[in-house]
Amino acid sequence: MYFSSVGNVYEMRREKDPAITRDICWATQTCVLGYCTAGAWTHLTDEEDDLNTVCKSNYEDYLAVGDNQGSVRLFKYPASTTKV
Repeated sequence: MYFSSVGNVYEMRREKDPAITRDICWATQTCVLGYCTAGAWTHLTDEEDDLNTVCKSNYEDYLAVGDNQGSVRLFKYPASTTKV
């Protein structure tokens, strides 16, 4: 189960609009689920494969992805489409 919660600190409320949370510029990217990692899921070859770890580069140009088979792949960041 995955849970994402982003708050608006100025209004002291949780942000519910997905378009706003999609466009936030985060300092890191370590969550395997998200708009910027959707394209990485398309390269899994088996139904039992799963992404276990992701990490965005400091310059926000690459995304390293590790799966449960021990493979590590490198994508251009954001990996939001199936074309790499």
